[in-house]
Amino acid sequence: MEHYKYMDKYKLEIYENPLIQSKNRLNPRAYFKEYSSLQQALEYDVNYRGKIIDLNGKWKFKLFDSPKLINSDIKKIDYTNFNDIIVPLPWQMANYGKMHYSDVWWTFPIMPPKVITNNPTGVYYKEFIIQNIDDNNDYILRLHNADSCVQVYLNDNEIGMTKGSRYTAEFKLNEYIKNGENKLLIICYQWSDGSYLEDQDQWWFSGLYRNVEILIEPKNFINDFFIKTKRLSENYYDFSLEVKLKEESNLNLNIAIFDKNKNIIFSNKFNNCSDKVFFNQRFNNINEWNAETPNLYTLVIYNDEKTWFVPHKFGFREISKNKRVLLLNGKPIMFKGVNFHSHNPKTGKFVPLSQIEKDLKIMKKHNINSVRTSHYPQVVEFYYLCDLLGLYVIDEADLEAHGFELTGDWSWTSNDEKFKLSYLERGTRMVHRDKNHTCILMWSLGNETGFGQNFIDMANAIKEIDDTRFIHYEGDFDCEVVDVHSNMYTRLEIGKHDEKRRTLQSVLDGYVGDRQYPKWKELPHIECEFAHAMGNGPGSLYDYFEIFYSNEAFAGGFVWEWYDHGIESKDQYNNVYYKYGGDFGDDPTNGTFCIDGLMMPDGTISPGLIEYKEVIAPVVLKLSEDNAKFFVTNRHDFTLLSQYDSCIKITNSNGRVIYQANIDLHDILPRTTKEFSLPKINKLKNTYYFLSLELRYKKDTMFSKQGDIVSIKNAELNFIEENKPIISDDSYIKVNDKEFELEIFTKDLKIIFDKTNSNIRSIYKNDNLIVEKGPQLNFWRGLTDNDNDQYRQIWMKQFFVHLFSESVMNYEIEHTDNGLMINVETINGAVNQAWYFTSQYRYLIHYNNTIEFEVNGKPSGLINVSEEMTQKAGSGSSIKIDPNDIVPKMLPRIGIKMKLNKSFDSFEYFGKGPGESYSDSCQANPYNLYSQTIDQSFTNYVHPQENGNKHKSLWVKPKSDFLSFKVYAPTKENRFDFSLTYYDDMHLTLTKHRNELIKDDFIHFNIDYKQNGLGSNSCGPLPMDKYKCTVEEFKIKFIMDFN
Repeated sequence: MEHYKYMDKYKLEIYENPLIQSKNRLNPRAYFKEYSSLQQALEYDVNYRGKIIDLNGKWKFKLFDSPKLINSDIKKIDYTNFNDIIVPLPWQMANYGKMHYSDVWWTFPIMPPKVITNNPTGVYYKEFIIQNIDDNNDYILRLHNADSCVQVYLNDNEIGMTKGSRYTAEFKLNEYIKNGENKLLIICYQWSDGSYLEDQDQWWFSGLYRNVEILIEPKNFINDFFIKTKRLSENYYDFSLEVKLKEESNLNLNIAIFDKNKNIIFSNKFNNCSDKVFFNQRFNNINEWNAETPNLYTLVIYNDEKTWFVPHKFGFREISKNKRVLLLNGKPIMFKGVNFHSHNPKTGKFVPLSQIEKDLKIMKKHNINSVRTSHYPQVVEFYYLCDLLGLYVIDEADLEAHGFELTGDWSWTSNDEKFKLSYLERGTRMVHRDKNHTCILMWSLGNETGFGQNFIDMANAIKEIDDTRFIHYEGDFDCEVVDVHSNMYTRLEIGKHDEKRRTLQSVLDGYVGDRQYPKWKELPHIECEFAHAMGNGPGSLYDYFEIFYSNEAFAGGFVWEWYDHGIESKDQYNNVYYKYGGDFGDDPTNGTFCIDGLMMPDGTISPGLIEYKEVIAPVVLKLSEDNAKFFVTNRHDFTLLSQYDSCIKITNSNGRVIYQANIDLHDILPRTTKEFSLPKINKLKNTYYFLSLELRYKKDTMFSKQGDIVSIKNAELNFIEENKPIISDDSYIKVNDKEFELEIFTKDLKIIFDKTNSNIRSIYKNDNLIVEKGPQLNFWRGLTDNDNDQYRQIWMKQFFVHLFSESVMNYEIEHTDNGLMINVETINGAVNQAWYFTSQYRYLIHYNNTIEFEVNGKPSGLINVSEEMTQKAGSGSSIKIDPNDIVPKMLPRIGIKMKLNKSFDSFEYFGKGPGESYSDSCQANPYNLYSQTIDQSFTNYVHPQENGNKHKSLWVKPKSDFLSFKVYAPTKENRFDFSLTYYDDMHLTLTKHRNELIKDDFIHFNIDYKQNGLGSNSCGPLPMDKYKCTVEEFKIKFIMDFN
């Protein structure tokens, strides 16, 4: 296209010329480590980095505003005014340059492949000493990253150049390295032609933030090897190995394979090898590798002299498909995955290996079985840990050009011939380095970069290297080169104005709107991103997996994403908080969009991850309608449930366990269900009963301890209801009618009723203040990130939902035989809105210190607009009335709010717990009796928002040190959501960081008919219709018992 040629007339510097991707860089190869003994090789210490000179640590550094400011004669560079920097670390995290976060936008004009003149350029300088250089060795500089382009010099001699920010690059140093002191210089350009291919959703970090080392290896040595396994039948495999030797090598090569007990199962010797060695061997009775049983064997390559040993741990496995079913080792698999960016709140893109190992173990402990390396290859140790722990990996190339979407040509670089070499290298360098890792099932070509010929060439180049794995890329809309159909945020259901979106059903049927996609109906489907874990959420994880398991064409998906990308900071009071986009003056920015992980920056596990753990747990519990039987499904793909201890419990709504027994699940085959008889119990009327199934680990594993919970499933038994009226001698109620208030006295209570606003102003018990403000309708919540800017604007700027007020139309008070009855009629409406709720409050106050409360509401006012009204509205006005946009499609909540005395800082309740739960996120919280402080129930999100809700509770008892009262639902239909918090909804809505929250001097007590579902609308779908809170009729009814 013509715009591809705009820059052709200008001279290109080496760092912006896509036709030059490297200079003197060695060919890519598999990563391996040399050991000195067989014992060490078999142990394979993940922290051991081989025979190296470690260049991590203190370097000299200076950041120039432009490369043009650096002396072109490197011998004349003056290092005396350089400062110290630690490597590995992005230079921005060492306070050089500017912090900037964006999702889609580049931070410079779009003029590929040219970059801006003021291209920040860091100069790294390090002196190191080496003694006794051996001419029989090669000395190889290995950079595990270079963001985004570096030129390397040793002792004032040019060594080479490389591009590709998150790829390993190796340079041979033999010609210029010397005994004694050596001087290493690395010039690093922040922007290069590669920056147009690295527009991922992340902080724009630069520099050397992975390990830097000089590898010392023999010249007479292997250079590369490639392991392949092909499944012939169950536990019967063809194993092939190709070993490439270094130039001018000549040696006898020994090859051995060991099992997990270090027993040798195969060995062979190849004499006089000088180029490459290739052999096949068939193995029977093999223990196959999968995520549930990650059986590893160890290949060891060594010389006759046994002076060096090169090990690699691998598994026997094969990925394939049968029509639309994705298979591993001949069996269907389900990805229960996450997307994984590199991030640390203190060190940015440098992530210590200890954190990576911890993160992967947390994933396994939370039933996650797969990771997509979004959107670039990870550090080399990551893949070994995934091999070891059992995590499937989609290894993704460092390639995203999302910003081109905004130009109208999303495929700009994907079709531009100038960038072909970049695409090819970003695919093949990844494959060559990582090809021996069993965990990798698919190579992903990149992310959100349109589609074009460069992708086709890239896929073909990968397949030429490796024909054992699948190709993935969600941007291949027509499935021209991929082996699986992939999409992001596919809808569970389609709403109005959303017709161009794919649904999971349309994926099965191969269409979007009027267009057919026949290839979709031939391939397995995965959701490479299907839920956006931003703030409080995501919702509907359960609904996604119910659909995934409904058809074998679905192979699961990957939640976006693992980590919140917050940057640790401290305020003037030394309080720790986390910054996000815009907090550094960065513009344009996507703000909180980087705070979108299942893990908070400080390592706190989010409620979203706890929910995900339960949704993807290896068991499902169902009850028969008559409660005579229950059914347990094994959702493992390969293994039985025999590695778990399991028991069932029946608990009643008083918190009493009335039945408990171990249960044997060991014979339930993967993806099958077994029927059990439910123990018979004597049920009390008006008492709820819940069946739970608990799974715990029998033994310690690499990622869990014996007794750790795998899953707790919960099902409600049938309920026997009997209406029991409150019995109270209400003739003793006393009322003092004052000018502006009523004083109502019961046995121990003094209730102040405000006659002006017709609501309870306060409640005292024996002169102790309990309620500082009585129940009042509330339609607002602290907006969640998944409510997003769209609904923030709709609710706050169009419908002013945060500005509801209550107008009293009428109130009546009446002494009855059944208590003091107060009826109040109100209109609850928002600023400048002609629609509203007509509401009826009902208070029935009893002498025995109980209050029956009920409020009903009905949408009223102008909730429908006729065609005639629409036409008339246009007369003399520029405003066009949309009859479908007169009332909001959703409301944040419908409920009541009260204020309690601040001494009520804890509570007991029977409901879903112990964590927060919402209508579309409540699988991880079984019904039971719980006790918490208000601080414990608060979720301290990086970006403050709605939190702490308890969905569908039976009762709650707020408590102080010496007082308590109980709020309970009189019938099954009256169950309510509730929360107790120190923070006002608008304070949560407007506060930007957690350290800015200020506790109120009282407790906010929310009781809700309904809260809007969480959904995933920060990037994905709105809440499903069944979880939406709409402008609808409602009824809230509960009893407050102050005894």
